[in-house]
Amino acid sequence: MDKISYIEPSERPDWLKGFIVSAPCNGEILPLSQHPNPIISNGFMGAGVTYIPNDNKLSAPIDGSIVEIGPGYSHIKFKTDNGLILILGFIWQVETLMTESIQCEVRLKQKVVKGQTLFRYNQTLFNKALANKIGYCTVVNCKGVYIPFYHKVKTLVDPIFSIRSR
Repeated sequence: MDKISYIEPSERPDWLKGFIVSAPCNGEILPLSQHPNPIISNGFMGAGVTYIPNDNKLSAPIDGSIVEIGPGYSHIKFKTDNGLILILGFIWQVETLMTESIQCEVRLKQKVVKGQTLFRYNQTLFNKALANKIGYCTVVNCKGVYIPFYHKVKTLVDPIFSIRSR
């Protein structure tokens, strides 16, 4: 599962036709096992991937309702119309920064569409203040198979994983 590979868009196979979770930002996708928090890297927050953002905003990777916004904007939990629960964790240790450097553009119980901006943040400040700028995206109640993709991604252009029924 930790094998890193890149799939060109024109080469994506038919099994990619499951429920697609898009990249929430421009950046790099890595295996979940590379997250520095063992609770996340060992899968206790669900199946998924980690990401390293390289721009100043995070976008909704799916359509859904916001059911939780973590303290200090540390994460957003979504619920899709088909019942999947997805957590988009913001940069690891974001709580150490003042929340004034993060602008949250959504609210609890709000319906969001894929691509809608969730957060904007001061990337320069984050780059100076944080040695590790790694986030995560997991599905808490995944009953199907997920196929991770590890590569550099563009917001909404690239998938980060696919969920399909067995």
